[in-house]
Amino acid sequence: MKADVTIAVGHGGNLTFAPENVTVHPDQTVGWEWKSDTHNVAVEDHPDDANWKGTPAPVSKVYDRGYRYTHTFETVGEYEYFCQPH
Repeated sequence: MKADVTIAVGHGGNLTFAPENVTVHPDQTVGWEWKSDTHNVAVEDHPDDANWKGTPAPVSKVYDRGYRYTHTFETVGEYEYFCQPH
């Protein structure tokens, strides 16, 4: 799926998401692209009526360089996430 916004996961070997903050509008898709190994996207907080769960599988599952995950956000609000192993 084509992303409206792309976020690098672990770019340059750093334990960060880049950019760190983005603004998206309803029905826009965010794409996360893994630039290094052993990362995931774990949801810390989201609007009450949102159904976002982060990367597929249990929060303990990690993904490696080259993996791509997308999600289309439909509910307006602030979403917070982190990489569970880091």
